[in-house]
Amino acid sequence: MEKAALRKERVNYVNLQQHPALQISGAKLSKTTQGLAYRIIKHQQTNKANAMTRSRTEANLDKIKLSVEDRFGYTPTTEAIWTSIHHKDFECKIHDFLWMVTQDAYWTGMHWLCDSMKPELHTPPMIILQPG
Repeated sequence: MEKAALRKERVNYVNLQQHPALQISGAKLSKTTQGLAYRIIKHQQTNKANAMTRSRTEANLDKIKLSVEDRFGYTPTTEAIWTSIHHKDFECKIHDFLWMVTQDAYWTGMHWLCDSMKPELHTPPMIILQPG
């Protein structure tokens, strides 16, 4: 029987991949701590956020970089922009607003110029302040 294997002209290939039904996914609950679960969730969120960059967000970040370059003579990195939005000197509601505007989540800027908007909403109304 051993000699038959030596005389073979063709090689037998063995499939070493695991059957999908036998693959274990997830974590064993009895061995998972809250800290470990939190780190795993944050890691997955970070990877998902990095993979799903929004084109409007990227466009707004480019506008911010160009504005800073024009005004101050240097171009900040994307990380520097996000860090500066969450600076300790800003109140929470301010950095929430800046984050939302950068993500293009509010109706600001070009949103008001879309065709579905009524024409009277395309231009802001004039506010006339009366003296006295």
